[in-house]
Amino acid sequence: MKQEGSVRMSNQPFPERRRSWNAGLREHFRELEEKWNRTHPPLAVVHLPANLPAGLEPPDLATLGLTVECLRILETKRPNLLVIGSPTTVAPVVQIIERSLIRPVVSCRAGRLALQRSAIGTLVIHDADRLGREEQNQLHSWVNQHAEKQLVTTASESLFSLVARNMFSDTLFYRLNAMSLIVEEASAEIV
Repeated sequence: MKQEGSVRMSNQPFPERRRSWNAGLREHFRELEEKWNRTHPPLAVVHLPANLPAGLEPPDLATLGLTVECLRILETKRPNLLVIGSPTTVAPVVQIIERSLIRPVVSCRAGRLALQRSAIGTLVIHDADRLGREEQNQLHSWVNQHAEKQLVTTASESLFSLVARNMFSDTLFYRLNAMSLIVEEASAEIV
């Protein structure tokens, strides 16, 4: 009898229900993220060519999608900015943006989060999507104590999807993401 009961249980379609539940949940998260992006559109979507020429000036940046107006907003309003893209595409964009940040600019990254108490004009945090819970709490505390400081944060993926999966602090997300900038690799080269 026991054997027969265990055979019946193993024939039940648990994996199929789990796959459909996961698919439904993924679809729900995708819809939530789309709603967020519609109500909070990115400042710009930058299309970065694979071979970015050195020394780009503001007029040249418009061909990438990073206009003079975008830079002016960053310089005058000093919003906390989330830059989303692969580390190789985000790095040159952050270098361009750093020209307009309040000095001194201090950089740190997930896993080596060393938040200073003073002498920071702008804090650049790399790989925010890799911050553990303890680092998120530490950063949130620092942000609350230094609300006047500008933050530029980079992430390889949308932090919203991590918030939806309860892997990233929602309150920290809203503090880091006053404006966002999406960096994509373009297939065409700048001429």
